[in-house]
Formats: sequence, C-alpha cells, structure tokens
Amino acid sequence: MHTPDNDPQRAEPLPLDEAARRILDEGTGLGRQLAALWQAHSELFRAELALSRSTLLRLGLYALVTLALAGSAWLCLLAALIGGLLALGCPGWLAALLTALLLLSGTLICLLLARRLLPDLGFRHSRDALRQLVTKANTETEARQ
Repeated sequence: MHTPDNDPQRAEPLPLDEAARRILDEGTGLGRQLAALWQAHSELFRAELALSRSTLLRLGLYALVTLALAGSAWLCLLAALIGGLLALGCPGWLAALLTALLLLSGTLICLLLARRLLPDLGFRHSRDALRQLVTKANTETEARQ
C-alpha cells in the first residue's frame, strides 16, 4: 500500500535549493567514506609491505644458511671421498682426479637434464622469434640506406 509521501507519481518535486543541499550532503558523506576507505587501504598496504619485506628478508637469510650448510656438507663429503681413496692406497693425484671426474660427471648429467627442460620453457621458440626480429630489423635498415 502506497502512501502519498513515498508514491513517486504523487510526490511533489523538491525545491531546487533543497535538492542541491541534499546532493551536497550525500556527496560530502560519500567523500568522507571514500577518504576513510582510502586511509584503511593505505594502512593495510603498508602493513602488507612490512610483512612481505620481513618475510623476504627471512627467506633470504634461510637460503644463505641453507647454501652454507649444503656447501659445507658437500666439501666434507668430497674430503671423505678423497680420504677414503687415500686409505685404500690410491695416490693423492689419482684420488683428486677421481673426485674431479665424479664432480664433472654430475655436472654433465645436470646440464643434460637442464637442456632437456629448455624446450618446455619455450627457449627454441624464443630463439627463432629473436632471429626473425633481428633479420627484419636488418632488412629494414638496409632498405633505408
């Protein structure tokens, strides 16, 4: 049931100064809400940035400690291998050579595995696209001359 106050067809239009005052009040209220929202957003962003920076620093520290410990363990393993070969009666140069060959073979295996992954990264397509761009640029440069 409609009353005369809220029926849009029977409502009397507001005077122009009253309508302008209401629009100004609503706009001012909206502006205050937007300013409060912006303030809350900026505080949240600063807090997130502080947490991210702290996390990134901790992650870097853990990565450095991990690399130092892994490197130390690797050096101990190599020293134990050389010591074991020397204890078995191998000359020092042969023990060092066998250890170096072991490291070289491990490096080659890792390189072959990495090379197998390169097509998945789109390297071949990127290389072909780069070659086409360079060829096109050279052709355009020669055409201008």
